[in-house]
Amino acid sequence: MIISWWKETKSIKEVFVVFCRVVALLLILIFALVGLVELFVYLGIAQDGFIIQRD
Repeated sequence: MIISWWKETKSIKEVFVVFCRVVALLLILIFALVGLVELFVYLGIAQDGFIIQRD
């Protein structure tokens, strides 16, 4: 409910939209971080399995 208070939303639909935006932003940040780590591994800057351990 803090999110809805922050955005001054009142209906369930508005709260749901704000929640979806927050979840989407978190997913984008996670995938961007994983992509950056994979780029570091590809360029040889980081060791293989820097964050994600592989077999």
